[in-house]
Parts: sequence; C-alpha cells; structure tokens
Amino acid sequence: MAEEGSIYLPQWMMEKLKLKEEGLPLVKSVDLVKGTYIKLQPHATRFLGLSNSKSVLVSTLRNSTCLRTVGDILF
Repeated sequence: MAEEGSIYLPQWMMEKLKLKEEGLPLVKSVDLVKGTYIKLQPHATRFLGLSNSKSVLVSTLRNSTCLRTVGDILF
C-alpha cells in the first residue's frame, strides 16, 4: 500500500508514460467517452506486407490503454 501522496506504477506503465522513478507525475481522474468508430491507416507500407497484419494490430491494440485522439500513432 502506498503512503498518502505516493503512487506505485508497474514498470511498463512508467515506460509508456515516460516517467522516471523519482519523478512527480500529475495524476488526474477523467471520464472517457466511449468511442463508436475508428478509422485506422498504416503508418508504413511494410505493415500491409505482413502475413499476419490483423493479429499484429489486435496485439498492439490490446497493449494500449485507450485511443486518445486524431493523429495518435500505435506502436
């Protein structure tokens, strides 16, 4: 259990948020609107050449906490 004013995050989340161990992140709770539509476009043409492009996309989306806005790039 974290002390008041402290948070513990898993390493993968710290890396995703680009946080350092002794950093002071601002934590804010927000309500997200559930999306109803998404249009995806490959960032590079080599993605289209993958024999398993659908499974790569599904795996990448599973590792994302949410889709934020127009122009986001998924890795």
